Amino acid sequence: MAAKCDRCPDPGMCCRYVELPLARELTADERNWVELHPGLRMTAANVIRFEVNCSALTPEGRCSLFGTAERPDMCTRWPDALEQVPEGCIYAEELALV
Repeated sequence: MAAKCDRCPDPGMCCRYVELPLARELTADERNWVELHPGLRMTAANVIRFEVNCSALTPEGRCSLFGTAERPDMCTRWPDALEQVPEGCIYAEELALV
């Protein structure tokens, strides 16, 4: 993992947001509400994105829980789709080949 992240132009960029898919399309009023909140935005795939750092992220952009039982399984499985990968992340290369 560390070797891959060393090739990333911004280590830890994948741990500075959370994306949640929405069950339905938002109304124009709801989209306006999202736009009024710094740190929130909508993606093209009806996903709301929260700009927030993971509390386990070190100042160097490393996961302080990597290799421990405390690290969530979800972190180990991410990313599982190309559209989840932030621009410039090294995992995009791997997923594009699959």
